Amino acid sequence: MRIRVMTFNIRFDTVMDEPSGNRWADRVDSVVETVRRWRPDIVGFQEALRSQLQDLTAALPRHRAVGRPREAGDVGEYVPLFFDQERFFAQDYGDFWLSDTPDVEGSLGWDAPDPRHCTWALLADEPSGQRFAVFNTHLDRWGELARLEGARLIATRTQLTPGVPFLVMGDLNAGEDSEPLKAFRAAGLVDTYRRVHPHHTYVGTMHNYALPTPGEKIDFILADSSWTTAGADIIRDEAAGRLPSDHFPVFADVELASGARRSPAQEASIGHAAGETLASDH
Repeated sequence: MRIRVMTFNIRFDTVMDEPSGNRWADRVDSVVETVRRWRPDIVGFQEALRSQLQDLTAALPRHRAVGRPREAGDVGEYVPLFFDQERFFAQDYGDFWLSDTPDVEGSLGWDAPDPRHCTWALLADEPSGQRFAVFNTHLDRWGELARLEGARLIATRTQLTPGVPFLVMGDLNAGEDSEPLKAFRAAGLVDTYRRVHPHHTYVGTMHNYALPTPGEKIDFILADSSWTTAGADIIRDEAAGRLPSDHFPVFADVELASGARRSPAQEASIGHAAGETLASDH
C-alpha cells in the first residue's frame, strides 16, 4: 500500500496580513491549487480557523475532514486531518491536548501560553484492508518545555494501539537537532524527508513570504519502522501566481508492506472519546 501524505501550515487568517496582501482571501486559491496539484491522499493542515476549514472542505470534496479546535467552547485553530474518503475509512478518530490532562478540552500544557493539541485518525485502506494511524499537531512556538513534553506525549499515544503502523506530521516549531525531534527519534520515528535527502542543507520550511529560506526545517512527516519512503520533498512552488502560505508544505510518498497490519484482537483507542467530524457537520 502506497500513499502520499502532506503537512501544510496554511497560516491563520488575520487582519495583520492585510497590508502585505497575504490575507486568507488572497491565498485560498493558491492553497487549494497546491493540494490539487500534488494530490495527497492525506493532508494534515495547521493553523486552520473554522472559516478556512469551511473553504477547504468545500474545495476538496473528495476528502473528509476530522478534528476539533484547540480551545474550549469550539473556537480557535484546528490541526485537521483531511483524507481521501473514496479510499480510506475512518475506524476511529479524535483529539487530545498537549498537557498533563490530555483529555481535558482546551487544557494548557507546561509553559505554553495557548492550548495545543493533536488530531488523530485510525484509517483503513479500502483496497488492501490495511490499517494505520495518523497524528497531526502544531507544537507550541514559545514554550520550550511544552514542545518537548508535547512530543513525548504524542510519542506515548502512538503506542496505545500495539502493532498499528503510524505517521506523525505537523509544524513542530523545532529543528532537526532539537530535543522534541530527539524524543520522536527515541520512539522509533524517522524523518521521511531525510530518508530521501540525507545531505540536503537548504531545508528551511518557514519563509514568511521572503525567499530564499536559509532557516531550519520545522515541518515534518515522521514514520515508524513499518514504512518505507519512496519519495519526499519540500514544495517551494508558487500556485495561482503566489506562495500559498508563510510555510512551505512538505510531502512524502510512503509504502506499507502487505503484512504490516494488526489483528482485530488488538483493538484499542488512542483517545478516550471519539472525535467529531468538523466544518460540514457544524
